[in-house]
Amino acid sequence: MSASKTNLQKQKRRHAGPLIGISLALAVGTVLFLGFLAYNADTEDEAAPPQAQTEEPSARPAVGAPATPMDDPDPAPSVVEPTPEPADPVTDPTPAPVE
Repeated sequence: MSASKTNLQKQKRRHAGPLIGISLALAVGTVLFLGFLAYNADTEDEAAPPQAQTEEPSARPAVGAPATPMDDPDPAPSVVEPTPEPADPVTDPTPAPVE
């Protein structure tokens, strides 16, 4: 299968505009990318690196921090609920599973 009507001169004229547009878009993208790289290479990190923490943290948690057992110096005793006893099959109203 080949094209029946191949007029190369007409095809060159019809494709010239899109090819020029694609070339210009690639050129603009390249210039922007190189400008981005130059800008990032030129700017230095102005913030000093954080110093190592040498102090003990304060005993009070941050505002809005969730409470943990270590936050309360006198925690209330925890309640252990007893395990429920198994149901009596004679008085249990739930039906037995069918196998």
